Amino acid sequence: MEIIINTDSNIEGTEELRTRLGVTIATALDRFSTHLTRLEVKLSDEDRDKKSENDKRCVLEARLERNATVGRNRFGTLC
Repeated sequence: MEIIINTDSNIEGTEELRTRLGVTIATALDRFSTHLTRLEVKLSDEDRDKKSENDKRCVLEARLERNATVGRNRFGTLC
């Protein structure tokens, strides 16, 4: 399973962040790994410089075997 992590210009997409998220996601989805070909993670900060609790957005797009696509969208805070 290939994991691609993208961030907008308001979130610093460091190698540490990408590695930590990649390991966390790979571990959580390990039982599905034979059915997933690619998982794309898109992180964004909707309010940019403003401070609020639920301004972070995470969109997951999973490519299943046979090219089916499944998406999930969630707002919240980044840990």
